[in-house]
Amino acid sequence: MESPGCYWKPVLHILEDDPEYRLAVVLANAQQVKAVTGHKTDPHEARWLAHGLRHGMIRPSCIPPRAQRELRDLTRRRKQMVRAAAEERHRVQKVWEDANVKIGDVLSDVFGLSGQLMWEALVAGQSSAGEVAQLAS
Repeated sequence: MESPGCYWKPVLHILEDDPEYRLAVVLANAQQVKAVTGHKTDPHEARWLAHGLRHGMIRPSCIPPRAQRELRDLTRRRKQMVRAAAEERHRVQKVWEDANVKIGDVLSDVFGLSGQLMWEALVAGQSSAGEVAQLAS
């Protein structure tokens, strides 16, 4: 198989899960295969890949063990979620700053305990700067 994108993953999952299949999966290095000219249709490229594999012309890419692949997927997903949470925090802070509430100038973490207490006081209608400032810890 050639390795562009993630199209090879479902095939690998089926082949490695089923004990009935005794096939060694070789994932061709996509950069090496792309460099070959004249084999751009799928049937021609499949024939060329099979020929190259039989003659040792295909350099296989590394396929990590399943546990490592799953850990990578979870790590990538966590990174996406952390990034999305940070973006939402920035959006909330921007809305407050557009309303002339600049708690970020006073607190290092506007979503910490002091920040949350100040947000709640402002939403409850305590507009006095002194009352809100006393909530800082």
